[in-house]
Amino acid sequence: MKKFFAGAVATLALAVLAAVAASAASAAAPVKVWACVNKGTVKIITVYDTQPANWTATHCGGFGAKYSNISWNQSTGDAGPAGPKGPTGDAGTTGPKGPTGDAGPAGPAGPTGGAGPAGPKGPTGDIGPAGPTGATGNTGPKGPTGDTGPKGATGDTGPQGSKGATGDQGATGNPGATGATGSKGATGATGANGTPGTPGATGATGDTGPTGATGAGGATGATGSTGATGAVGNKGATGDTGPAGPVGTLTQVNSSSSSSGVGNGATTTATATCAGGTVMVSGGGTAAGTGTPGLQASYPSAANTWTARAVELGAGPADLSANAYVLCAATV
Repeated sequence: MKKFFAGAVATLALAVLAAVAASAASAAAPVKVWACVNKGTVKIITVYDTQPANWTATHCGGFGAKYSNISWNQSTGDAGPAGPKGPTGDAGTTGPKGPTGDAGPAGPAGPTGGAGPAGPKGPTGDIGPAGPTGATGNTGPKGPTGDTGPKGATGDTGPQGSKGATGDQGATGNPGATGATGSKGATGATGANGTPGTPGATGATGDTGPTGATGAGGATGATGSTGATGAVGNKGATGDTGPAGPVGTLTQVNSSSSSSGVGNGATTTATATCAGGTVMVSGGGTAAGTGTPGLQASYPSAANTWTARAVELGAGPADLSANAYVLCAATV
């Protein structure tokens, strides 16, 4: 489409040139053709003896940035005979829309309108914030010194404060362990007797000094060392073997106890007891829960009863349960 359009414009330009040449033969003094060209497409602006204004304007003739200015002299020859009228050409295709022209200069400002009527008075605005504190003024001159006033009466002497209570005496520490007796050192050589000195004169008796303040309680004495473990006593004689007890059918009895939302150190206890007609043979216990359960105790708490106690070792809150079981034998 672009190639066809360029060719059509070039053909139209040649036709325009022919018309310009014919017009130039009868015109008074046309001496130049003023045009714009782009890759073989020539667009005539005018044929005249002076340069048109839009020939030098930006985008030659307003055709776009790709067009360049061009002009040539138009010689005037004898007018040839008019040629026969050519056939009417087919209507050309509608050309593309040209670029938007540059914006024209702004028009002059209109006259200022008359002042409108005064609007109604608006509501009184809120009181603005207090302004900043002004700068401190200069210090005024010093006033004259006033007369000395009369001396006031001497106040009464206040009562003497009471003596503070004497602090309690600290507890006496436990005596430390007696250290081992050191080995006897060698007897030193007997020294020579010194010359007796002259007795000094007896000094005058000094004044009795004030009573000293009560001394602070003495520090607690260190804990004495643990005494040595005594020797293991002799093994006693083995007692006589008792008669064998009857053994019947064995039955296990289970019992559990639980607590919810407990914290560290909380406990729960379960107790399992043999039924009547049975005797306890052994027992045991377990601890369970959602935190950190521990089995704190598991023991026979009565002749036919076993007790288990669970404790929560974590921070909690957690669920905790204790489970006790006892193995019972039927009597024969």
